[in-house]
Amino acid sequence: MPDVQKLKRQRAELVDQMRTLHDGAEEREDKKMTSEEEARFSQLDSEVRAFDTRIGNEERMAELEANTAKPIDARAGEDRAAGEPFKNFADYLKEVRTNPNSERIQRVNVNAEERTLTMGNDASIGYVIPPEFDTAIRSVATQGSLFRPRSAKSPPGQNPDAETKYVALDQTGDKGILGGVNVQWVGEAAAVPDAGTPSLVQLGLKPKKLTAKIPVSNELMNNYDALAEFLTERFTAAITSKEEMAFISGNGVFSPTGILGHASALAIDRSTAGSITYADIVAMYTNKLPGAGYEWIASGTAYADLLKLRDPANNLIWQQSARDDVPIKILGLPLNESARTPELGTEGDLMLVNLNPYYRIKDGSPLAIKFNPYIQMDNDVTMVYAFWHVDGRPMLTGPIKNENGAVQSPFVILS
Repeated sequence: MPDVQKLKRQRAELVDQMRTLHDGAEEREDKKMTSEEEARFSQLDSEVRAFDTRIGNEERMAELEANTAKPIDARAGEDRAAGEPFKNFADYLKEVRTNPNSERIQRVNVNAEERTLTMGNDASIGYVIPPEFDTAIRSVATQGSLFRPRSAKSPPGQNPDAETKYVALDQTGDKGILGGVNVQWVGEAAAVPDAGTPSLVQLGLKPKKLTAKIPVSNELMNNYDALAEFLTERFTAAITSKEEMAFISGNGVFSPTGILGHASALAIDRSTAGSITYADIVAMYTNKLPGAGYEWIASGTAYADLLKLRDPANNLIWQQSARDDVPIKILGLPLNESARTPELGTEGDLMLVNLNPYYRIKDGSPLAIKFNPYIQMDNDVTMVYAFWHVDGRPMLTGPIKNENGAVQSPFVILS
């Protein structure tokens, strides 16, 4: 039986290729694809439609099979060959519940005790989810998460929960983009002047621990395919929500450090209190650092003003007709709606950010799960606990003073 999550990941890769072709054409003056690109786009579209059919069929079969689920066989895991890999997340969950001491489970959790000793984790953290399933759960779609797919990533390394230090130039204040190095032109026979010592800082990333508690009916616990789908959805939603909030506004205390309120963010005072105007957008755009990769992030409530943006002659300039779709760009840069940013009129309701390479994420230990069938036993419910580790932070200590004297930032926030 094909792995539905794998099919969805393969489909997502094809969609990403289509997006690359589409955005590449949009950046050209004529906004058109070449004949080769059109052919490739059409081919990818056909392949995506084929995946849609396969995924739909598999999900329908899973639904049908869920209604004819077999009872638990406590010995089911014992017949598995020790070296046989898990077919999918459902297969792993079944083994954890029916044969938790099997060699296959122990092989996945072989480093659990060492991680507990070296990282200070709770010894009862539970069963580590195999990396291939953990990666699939954390590979959330771009529409669901803005920061994880766009930010720079640090590999977990041998000790995934240990702090990773990065040496960076201190570019704050008058040190400028060169970090305090004074570069000069000199004559052919002139003495070489002292260029100064670069001002360096260390920026650390140390994954913070998060926990989630999910109540699951015992009927669902006995249907492993449906349970795997349910937990994958819940884990992904939990990770996306909690991480995204922290990446945006976390204070760095037992959580990642967000861009809102960070010293590297550049706040732009809005021209009219409680509103977003075209003058605000221009001011934000002109205070970003040079380079590609910038995207807008707007609160859903901010669209109330974006839809009504007007030029000095009082003409609608962003959404010119109620018949047309809502635009997806501002000044040529992609616009993303987020329900996790502040409401209209509050600092951060509109942001212009460049997350890669200026925001970095470090994942720690893989997801781990633990079952407790007793705490809600009277309600015929099993509590499923999930544990994971992650950190994130801006990789600058402040806005940057460019060569021309302008102070700019990869995180421009409407204040």
